[in-house]
Amino acid sequence: MAAEVGVNSYVSREEADAYFRDRLHAEAWAEASTERQEAALVTATRRIDSLRLRGQKADPRQVLAFPRRYPGPHGWYVEYTVPEAVRIATCEEALALLSETAGDRERRKLLELGIVSRTVGDASETYRQDARPPSDLLSPEARRLLAPYLAGAVSIA
Repeated sequence: MAAEVGVNSYVSREEADAYFRDRLHAEAWAEASTERQEAALVTATRRIDSLRLRGQKADPRQVLAFPRRYPGPHGWYVEYTVPEAVRIATCEEALALLSETAGDRERRKLLELGIVSRTVGDASETYRQDARPPSDLLSPEARRLLAPYLAGAVSIA
């Protein structure tokens, strides 16, 4: 699936290429085929849009979650473009998706199940009692960039 800005991605493949040209340790991006790069951008955008975000879509008819509008003391603050932090987070999450190995995916699946240790011979598993699902994002950098846009706890009256 081709990445289409405003439809299924926050950045085009060309924009991501420009971003990664100046970024260290972006080999997974450079080595990926065009199709995999575009799929990574689309998947990264879906992951970002699945997060609990503050505010509302700037226009209820827009497909993606950004740009957004936020209530303020003097009315609504409206973004008219996708913030740079969101665009960079999309690139970072796409890179993390392309960099993930089969072992990483298996490890993440086990953590989601709450398994902290596993023995194959005579099959033994240990689960965490306080297991929490990991973040929806693989990239710590994307999480950091998106932190200001994430919704916190909501009080129920």
